[in-house]
Amino acid sequence: MQLSIILHISFAIAVLLFIIVIERPMKANFKVGPLELANAFLAHLSEGSRKLDDFFRSIGESVVVPQVSLVMQREGKEEIFLTIPNVHPGPLGGIGGSNLPKILHGLLGNASMVFHGSASPDFNPVDEEEVKKSG
Repeated sequence: MQLSIILHISFAIAVLLFIIVIERPMKANFKVGPLELANAFLAHLSEGSRKLDDFFRSIGESVVVPQVSLVMQREGKEEIFLTIPNVHPGPLGGIGGSNLPKILHGLLGNASMVFHGSASPDFNPVDEEEVKKSG
């Protein structure tokens, strides 16, 4: 019985030290808690929660990126749109702007082609709300 109590206490201390060793440097240097990220990721996987989008929104920043589009008009036919957004579709699955090409294709119509711009994952849209067609 006493051994069990000692083992539980030592395990609790080890877990606490692990959290301190992992959490503190990340929060101090990057203002990001790795346990918060793990919690949001698990909530996304298990429940389909939007907590991961909210987490990325809290650590992200706004940027203005160039956008290149080309419209080809043909007499008597539908216009063809070619667009190259300089944002990275990601980060994964349905998180952030991962469906960027599909969303833009749906907004621009069937006669459109959406290419991958030359951007790093630093320019991931945080969520689908950021992927909009502007006038």
